Amino acid sequence: MRRIIILTGLLFSSQVFGAFNIENPIPRALGMGNAFVAVADDVNAVFYNPAGLTRLKTWETTFSYSKLFLGIDNLDESFIAAGIPLNTLGSLGLSWYKFSNSQYSENVYSFAYAYPFSGLKTSLGVDVKYLVKGYASNEWTIGNPFFLTDSGADLFSASAVSYGVSLISTYLMDNLTVGLFFDDINQPNVALKGEEILPVTTRGGLAYALDKNIVISSELLYRDGVCKLHLGGEMVGFKAGDAGVLSFRLGGGYGTFNYSNITAGIGFKFNIPGLEVGGEINYGFLLPIGFAEGSSGTHKIALTIREAYKELKGNNSGEEAVSAANRSLVNKENAATVEKTTPDKPLAAKTLELGSSIKGSNEKASYNTAVSGVIRNAFIKAGKFEVLEPAKIDELLKTKKLKFPGCTTKECAIELGNVLKVDHVLIGTVRNPDKNIELSLKLVDIETGKMILAERKFETPEAMELGLEKIAGQIANMKKFQEKKASIAVLELEELPKSEAAPAVKE
Repeated sequence: MRRIIILTGLLFSSQVFGAFNIENPIPRALGMGNAFVAVADDVNAVFYNPAGLTRLKTWETTFSYSKLFLGIDNLDESFIAAGIPLNTLGSLGLSWYKFSNSQYSENVYSFAYAYPFSGLKTSLGVDVKYLVKGYASNEWTIGNPFFLTDSGADLFSASAVSYGVSLISTYLMDNLTVGLFFDDINQPNVALKGEEILPVTTRGGLAYALDKNIVISSELLYRDGVCKLHLGGEMVGFKAGDAGVLSFRLGGGYGTFNYSNITAGIGFKFNIPGLEVGGEINYGFLLPIGFAEGSSGTHKIALTIREAYKELKGNNSGEEAVSAANRSLVNKENAATVEKTTPDKPLAAKTLELGSSIKGSNEKASYNTAVSGVIRNAFIKAGKFEVLEPAKIDELLKTKKLKFPGCTTKECAIELGNVLKVDHVLIGTVRNPDKNIELSLKLVDIETGKMILAERKFETPEAMELGLEKIAGQIANMKKFQEKKASIAVLELEELPKSEAAPAVKE
């Protein structure tokens, strides 16, 4: 009897709620009340807001499995996704979603692309989906006129292509994110026969970061007369010894047709010892209110794999950053050694620049070189520059028997640029390693002597890293760097004598 009821519901559910009414296949988002369209900062953006793929710092892949309304029947949901940033070319994402029951299944294959507009602090995204739904061939469907074509042949599946566009932006405020996603905008027909038109699904929301560890979010979803409001929050940064970092989430939803629920979730980030690989396990739980009597709720779990988390390699601020930098120094003939840098293996903040005045006991110089490493990493990731390795700088200076200690003037940069045979030299100063970091950077054109000046203040090393990536991206988008790939030498920074923060990159 239960099978008949479920099958009947599946046959006619499209008349009430519509097929492919997918809302929350992701445990992290579920734990936040499903208010994720403006958060969308990981690989799950493929589903929730493709524009958010530009917020990926490295490749990511995730595997999720769900038991829907446990206790009612075997309703299973699974989700697999992968995403990768392409530097200045944007980001790509792929995913496969499957809903299954003994009588019915839905499969969604997605391709997403996102592109950032750095000057507007806004990214746009598009997705293309291939939708497939099917019914089981059994005693309940064979011979049923609903599953027969006009010629009398069995018809158990249907497919269609769908499109979506999205946006994510911090244009108004750096700690306020706006997200917007219009899905199924072409309103595809997914009927076995006749018409079953998918309505446009609209998601819009806000996410506000109280600090680097706490975010609260909201989302309004509208689909064919159904309106739902989702609210949630996430708190991260609870260290579990040296094993990793815990996150806690809470949320809920309320809407038309007696839609009401509360949600909760937990996450755990970790690095795999001995490998440059990190992972995250997420669990999400939804308890419906006034619906699905006899159910113990929806349970979802996911595993995400990506490049190792830098923040779990040690705190890159204050004494720990200096300590990490000093451990990397090789005090041999007053020179330092560094690992080779490539776009797919960028320098971490603790990696050092070679400089003529560095000594293993000089903590200030050690920290300054660590910051220089972050700057060089940002220009590598921008993808428009050939960044000279510190080892090469040291080799050329030794060959010429030259030293350039404390190079902070345009004249010094031009002289050094001619020796190193590069197009540009970046010089600058830094102050306050622990907090309220102040940077003053000058990118000097060796041929013309013109400079690009960027002066900034950052509250944390993490904010500095993101800020430098934005600066490098803004410079990379300048016309002269679009026309030709420029070579750059990044010198070790000196101590900043005075704070004079400017609001924007200048030329």
